[in-house]
Amino acid sequence: MIEERMYNVAALVISLVYLEPPSPLHPTRYAVSKCFSRLAPRAWRGPDIVLASGLTINVTQTSFPDLWVALKGGSNNFGVVTAFESTAFPQGKFWGGFIGNPGSTKDAQFKAFEEFTGNPNYDPYAALINSYIFTPATNSWSIANNLEYTKNQSYPPYFQNFTSLPQIFNTMRISNLTDFTLELSASNPDGRRQLFVTGTYSNSAKMMSEIFNIANSTVQALIPVPGISYSLSFQPEPTIITSKAASRGGNSLGLTAADGNLFNLLLTVSWDSSAYDALIDTQAKALFDQAETYAKANGFYNEYLYLNYAAPWQKPIAGYGAANVANLMAVSRKYDPLQVFQKQVPGGFKLDQ
Repeated sequence: MIEERMYNVAALVISLVYLEPPSPLHPTRYAVSKCFSRLAPRAWRGPDIVLASGLTINVTQTSFPDLWVALKGGSNNFGVVTAFESTAFPQGKFWGGFIGNPGSTKDAQFKAFEEFTGNPNYDPYAALINSYIFTPATNSWSIANNLEYTKNQSYPPYFQNFTSLPQIFNTMRISNLTDFTLELSASNPDGRRQLFVTGTYSNSAKMMSEIFNIANSTVQALIPVPGISYSLSFQPEPTIITSKAASRGGNSLGLTAADGNLFNLLLTVSWDSSAYDALIDTQAKALFDQAETYAKANGFYNEYLYLNYAAPWQKPIAGYGAANVANLMAVSRKYDPLQVFQKQVPGGFKLDQ
């Protein structure tokens, strides 16, 4: 099992090694370890990268320190990573699965999430995706918590505020990573149109509740969309993770412990017909525009956007902060003076995004 999350430039390569278990209704396309935060500092050493000139170099913290930092967040903007190493460790069986709850428990869920994420004694073995699934036929919501505890221990006390709530289903068990991955992937069949949109906010039950209320309003226009699936997922981004980056050589993401405890929001929408693309985009933008306005007015806003969850119309690299973007641009000009990866390579988010 991969110990540290490998993302952005290395995502395609690592996907050959390990696929992240998705949260409810989420695809399996992201190559990172579900049991550790997406923002955990990398332990990778010496990636080989082919530059625009065709030259292959081995990048380390000492050989190319500027490129080393740029690659950790810079996506596909500097070259093609052909090999890398990552610290790993044996992972035995562990506790995980899903617990479903009625929508009526949402306020208790928000409170439990805030306490889970903000706990000064955050348990590094605990992982949580707290999801809210909309059912168009009944105009109602249900809740699914994807829990993992990477020890062979059932119902650890750290999850007590979630496991004690009324339940409508429960698949929690001791098993292995393959089993959990298969369970999760079954919830999201291939072949559908899909939109991801993301945001980052200060850890707050009040902010979560406002996001839910906005979503409940903006989703109403989507009820007529045939076969639509719509979910909100909240994931912790505690300071126990963001505080580790500097000791591993830093990165370009712009997050530090000074940002405080945060959470990531992911909106996932799936549907069948392109005829509804514009409507779904419009309602998704309305949700995040209103959430941003509320967050800024109440001190919950953070500009960071997790790149692997960003919608095509979002600007995740700009969310790293002006200083980091300026550094990324300088590194790009140094190693790619003709800007091949900015102007001739399609796909991904460019540095001006």
